[in-house]
Amino acid sequence: MSEIRIVQNINKFPGRVKRWIHQKTIVEPIIKKRYPSNAESILQTVKYIINDPKNAQTNNQILRINQGTNHQVYKIEQNQNKYLAKITSSNLSNRLEREFLVLDFLSNRKLNLSPYPVFFKIINNQYAVLIETWIEGEVLTNPPKNQTEWKKILHHYQDIHAIIPTKKTAYLPKADRNTNTRSNCLALIKSQLKNVRLELLPEELKSLLLKMEENLEFSETNQKTSLCRGDGNFTNFIRQGEKLISVDWEYSGWGDPLFDLVSLLAHPSYVDLSLEDIFWAIGYSKPFYPNKNFDKIIISYLVTLFLYWAARYINLLQNTNSQKPFAWRDRPSLRLQNYEIYIDRAGVLLKG
Repeated sequence: MSEIRIVQNINKFPGRVKRWIHQKTIVEPIIKKRYPSNAESILQTVKYIINDPKNAQTNNQILRINQGTNHQVYKIEQNQNKYLAKITSSNLSNRLEREFLVLDFLSNRKLNLSPYPVFFKIINNQYAVLIETWIEGEVLTNPPKNQTEWKKILHHYQDIHAIIPTKKTAYLPKADRNTNTRSNCLALIKSQLKNVRLELLPEELKSLLLKMEENLEFSETNQKTSLCRGDGNFTNFIRQGEKLISVDWEYSGWGDPLFDLVSLLAHPSYVDLSLEDIFWAIGYSKPFYPNKNFDKIIISYLVTLFLYWAARYINLLQNTNSQKPFAWRDRPSLRLQNYEIYIDRAGVLLKG
């Protein structure tokens, strides 16, 4: 049976078997094809970082870029080559594997939208490592300041959304946190509240969730599936002249490009955008996404993502003050400020 036919039939199998088939027929052959001759040398540097991170940072060929919640990121220089190394625990390897597959796919198309993958490796069943080419350029340190700057990001997204799946690319994963149905939109929001007791939910959030369930009209999207970016934080864009390159593709994959567009505009890194600014960006993008239900779909996705982020902030706020319910209301913070912004925006849209 060919690899393509296996991929097409993969959903017929139980989860563990499906994962095993995916690894053996898709991931491992791509890793083997990509594996460079200097991989072991790079891995020795990675192991040095893992085993002795403090001293590794004093090495002038190793530079820690950041240490996020999910992984550590380093710049490595070796034999006049520059690489980006992402290191995480093996139980989060699926995120780096997803990024590796998408970067491999993009590099084969030579679209210059992303870094090139060098290799992906699990070390001692403990760590997952993704090595990519280092991208020279200027990392965006602030949100776009005007419409001209926003157009560059919107055009970049259009370049990504122009990529549609074929039978040969069915192996790429579905984009994470991307959906196009009422039930999945509600589930996405509620996924952020599973650790918060119902009696501790703010009344305004409960009220808006009820309004969304009862009154928000969800239209059938019929939007063509496309490649979706997933995480539109402005720090994930590198400027090269007039062009943008995207980094950090951990949440990318096939999905609804309209949801991906709204995810960009609703992201907390752009929380200072007014609703007027958001609707300008949506109006500017509309011609690229022909859909008779465009306006209704966008509203339903905006409400979904505004309430998703409000719920996420409640989860964070309540968990940091679990001994005293609602204590976070008495402690002004950026999280509380953002929560209130998202609640206000969802409220405006649900009033219609």
